Amino acid sequence: MTDTDSYEKTFRWELDFSLNLGETDRKFFEGLKEKRILGKECPDCGRVFVPPQPYCDECFARTDEWVEMEQEAVVESYTVTFRQFRNMPEPPYINGAIKIGDSATSLLHFIGGIDYDEPEDLIDEVSSGTVVEPVWDDDRDGDILDIKHFEPVN
Repeated sequence: MTDTDSYEKTFRWELDFSLNLGETDRKFFEGLKEKRILGKECPDCGRVFVPPQPYCDECFARTDEWVEMEQEAVVESYTVTFRQFRNMPEPPYINGAIKIGDSATSLLHFIGGIDYDEPEDLIDEVSSGTVVEPVWDDDRDGDILDIKHFEPVN
């Protein structure tokens, strides 16, 4: 094979499945349906987790305390996607690790509501530390896409 030859292989992987998410995820998604972001707090160290988790990954205590989080959040990191992927938005789009309030963990979601002229302009429109807030879907049914995306606060 020479440098000008290319090797391309097409794969197709389609899965239909259901998953029992458990009580913690069920309550989190029910909160989203009501435009509420819920987290769980560790009774021992006080860390808060969004998305919620049933145990603290630091001290292994059971996290039974639910807390309602503020709507304002901060972008921890992000990436701009320019290539089309199945079941994803039309590119370009931004994915970000979003830290809700004082959560010890981040929620992965889309960042939108940004005006741009050229797709490459998106790279400079968001940065780590950008303050964002959720944009809620009018038709919510209890899943992560009840938040359409997060957008920068002006």
